[in-house]
Amino acid sequence: RIQVRLIAEPPAVAVQPPAVPVQPPVEPRPEPPGPDRPQPSELPFGRLIDTIALIGEVRNIYCMALSPDDRLLAYGTPESGTLLYDLRQHRYLAQLPQVEGVQCVAFTPDGSRLLTAGKDQLIHVWDPTTYRSLETWEGHGAWIRDGLFLPDGETFVACDMKGIVRFWKSGEQVRPLVKARDSLTDLALSPDGK
Repeated sequence: RIQVRLIAEPPAVAVQPPAVPVQPPVEPRPEPPGPDRPQPSELPFGRLIDTIALIGEVRNIYCMALSPDDRLLAYGTPESGTLLYDLRQHRYLAQLPQVEGVQCVAFTPDGSRLLTAGKDQLIHVWDPTTYRSLETWEGHGAWIRDGLFLPDGETFVACDMKGIVRFWKSGEQVRPLVKARDSLTDLALSPDGK
């Protein structure tokens, strides 16, 4: 079984690690506990918000994204594609019908769309409330490994196994390609967004 732990931003004042040994985690449950649910605890690196036990055929998680309103958790797996979990209602909502090998999930900044990509070399655009496919973008000639939105909220950047970075807006490539020397697996955005 896989557990996902959601951690909030670090507290303003660093919390000292507990003087007593930390207890091992409680065995995860497929359904969240009721009123006796453990209260969030302070950790040295942030505040533990929740623990989710992932059920089903999930053996690995390649990527995760949290919706801007902190309600939905999307995660990509090699076995089950993309799954959506409602963090407020503590239940699974959907398994999106995409091929296995999802390497990238990202919500638009307004939360109206979810983009997924991976082994099939396509970028899929979904409505995260109806779980319907809205668009599919083609152009990568290799396994897409990661993607993110630029601060404008409209431009999606994706990288693939051939070391190609592509910039997308509404399904069209909008900037010249960037080619790395080797395969790319991750993207990151500088704090200033440039």
